[in-house]
Amino acid sequence: MALGVCLGTGISTPLAHSLPATGSAGSSAAPASGSAGTGSALAIPGSAAPATAPDPADSEAAAMDAASKLPGLSDAYGPDTAIVVLGYGLQDDGQMRPQLLDRLFAAYAQAVLTPLAPVIVTGGNPENGITEADAMRDWLIGHGIDATRIHSETRADNTIENAKYSAQMMDDIGAKNAVLITSADHLPRAQRDFADAGVRVVGTVASEDVSDPVPSRPRYVGDHMSGPEWQAPPHLVPLL
Repeated sequence: MALGVCLGTGISTPLAHSLPATGSAGSSAAPASGSAGTGSALAIPGSAAPATAPDPADSEAAAMDAASKLPGLSDAYGPDTAIVVLGYGLQDDGQMRPQLLDRLFAAYAQAVLTPLAPVIVTGGNPENGITEADAMRDWLIGHGIDATRIHSETRADNTIENAKYSAQMMDDIGAKNAVLITSADHLPRAQRDFADAGVRVVGTVASEDVSDPVPSRPRYVGDHMSGPEWQAPPHLVPLL
């Protein structure tokens, strides 16, 4: 199980990283309850004595420091810049494909680094009653991003519609700029379509640059809510 400390920015930083390999969304472990930063003890299975919760400010600083070392990310985005994560087709049962999980790891790191920036997840194309945006939103919330930061655009069926409906959502929430997160081979088309929709794109993140996939290693087992069981590259371990 992964125990998290809830930070003031709505980010939960794991104390131990061990995500379950499960096909049931309801079987993921819930974070430890209680108020972080009060010095209260956390009961850790298998330990002889309870551990004292670390200072949330220290955990937040460590997570942001780790994110700042990742390629392609910026700490310059505030509430007027939306982190826009483009969807990718789900499997027939509604689970996410590796390409979409790569985009989410990149989005998570960018959200940690810029805690005031809103996050837009865009993608319809439902499978098994789940849209791409629903799956992305559930994953980000499950990994500690505050639900109030996340805005779901569930109608888009293609990149042009991702741009059109995201532009409308940006107007609704008062975001003036966007940083796009998608796969490297999708970025040129995404930038063009968002520009055509009148969106000022101030940054882009290629998901592969952040996730550093190793194709020869099996990496993803699980469902769209609990997330994958994944052996993270060393540079991502402090964030997960």
